[in-house]
Amino acid sequence: MPSITATTTHQITITPAVKRQLLKELRLWAELHQQEKAIKLAKTKHAKAVEAIQTELGESSVDLEGFKSTIVAPIRKKFDKIKYVQLGGKLDIYDGAMVDTPGKAYLKITPPGAGDEDDE
Repeated sequence: MPSITATTTHQITITPAVKRQLLKELRLWAELHQQEKAIKLAKTKHAKAVEAIQTELGESSVDLEGFKSTIVAPIRKKFDKIKYVQLGGKLDIYDGAMVDTPGKAYLKITPPGAGDEDDE
């Protein structure tokens, strides 16, 4: 039997005071959202500058006046089908067919007094 998705809409009546309050909160949220986007762009710009300086220094990790900056470049394993077939294609050699591939490097900055909850 075929199925369909249906939605129902209903109207509610709110007082002008509640409408004003709701619109006020929504507009404040939108303003904060825009600020958050601008801040994120600024943080990215400065993080790239820090990473460039760190790379120029030849250091992957720097600790300066409480700030810790580390370039994190993860390695992940990826199944290589061609290598698997070249090795005989047996399940017992599956692990031998795994190759380490670099992940996307990113910069982790921790401000003084902060834990490890903020990455970027």
